[in-house]
Amino acid sequence: MRFLEGEPHKPGSKFLMKFENEGQGIEFVETLTVFKENEEFTFDMETDFFNGTVQVLFEGSNPCTITTHTYNEGTSTFYCSMFYLMKSAMQEQSQKNYDLLKEMIEK
Repeated sequence: MRFLEGEPHKPGSKFLMKFENEGQGIEFVETLTVFKENEEFTFDMETDFFNGTVQVLFEGSNPCTITTHTYNEGTSTFYCSMFYLMKSAMQEQSQKNYDLLKEMIEK
């Protein structure tokens, strides 16, 4: 993660995120749109392949319930088709990531 502009934890701040999965790199820009400590953070994502919005809600403290709402849209007909075909695999991977985050928060 690299900070690009704005103030941390303030709507409008931007970050460059870089990930690698199975040797394939991806990077995208996140723009924070909502930040309420211990309650919610929402951000927009922009890549060459898709644009999206992720809302993460936190409820309770121990155990903590994390609810996410994700909307992604391919930037071309090809990528829209790929999202449709990969939807279940992406949902499964996201759930694994959120479960790991939940474990970290509760420790």
